[in-house]
Amino acid sequence: MSYLERIAARAAISAGAEPAKGAKGGFDPFTGDPPALIPELPAGCAAGLRRFSSMQRPRLLHLDRWPLVVSDALSLAHDGWAAKALALGWATMDLFGAVPTRGGDPADDGLAVWLAGRRLIALCGTYAVVEDDDGGRSYYNRRQAAGAVLLWELGKARC
Repeated sequence: MSYLERIAARAAISAGAEPAKGAKGGFDPFTGDPPALIPELPAGCAAGLRRFSSMQRPRLLHLDRWPLVVSDALSLAHDGWAAKALALGWATMDLFGAVPTRGGDPADDGLAVWLAGRRLIALCGTYAVVEDDDGGRSYYNRRQAAGAVLLWELGKARC
């Protein structure tokens, strides 16, 4: 399924429609119950994700990407990747950070924003590996996020 097909399927789910035929199964953050999905995360992170799951899109992110960012962030928590990453020394900002300014450097966005619908397949203390749509691999290297804020704080950020 292409990137655009995944966005359309997730948008349909968020609107209450059935996913398109051929859409991949799995976690659906728009119909799940976020409080039950994230008990193994630190309280502040879990509370932030619960708040984030029902937030309106901040004006700082592109409208077409917002459902995908929400889905990827909640999938990281639901699938256990966030807890594994935190145990390996990742910071919450490494996972759920985003640059709050329109002119910010997207290289400082966290893993949830960077995933863009791709499937996480491996994780270590310094990088994550995802499977691309064409079956290839891409790598996300942990780094200090200059000027990033947590996704659930985006509505409070100033442009």
